[in-house]
Amino acid sequence: MFLGASLYRSGIGYVSDPAHDLGVALNMGANAVSRPFALPTGLPDGNYDLLVTLYLDIDDNAAINSGDLALTTTTLPGAVTISTLDAVFANGFEATP
Repeated sequence: MFLGASLYRSGIGYVSDPAHDLGVALNMGANAVSRPFALPTGLPDGNYDLLVTLYLDIDDNAAINSGDLALTTTTLPGAVTISTLDAVFANGFEATP
């Protein structure tokens, strides 16, 4: 099984990070898992929906692709807020020596 995640915002579309899709072994009952998500440079500020999908790796290639079966998808509307702030000091120092 694999845990995939994407962000979605109207006007932007889907933002995915397949490099961090996570193979998981789940037990019966509730399971707590997490995975990193790298944001692409230049992603506009704003609220994004978070989509999380559990896939069965049908083709057994250790990656999520069109040959796999999406077992369940959960959408969390507005769950992620991207906010970039202007750095006061880009290099961390007031002036160069």
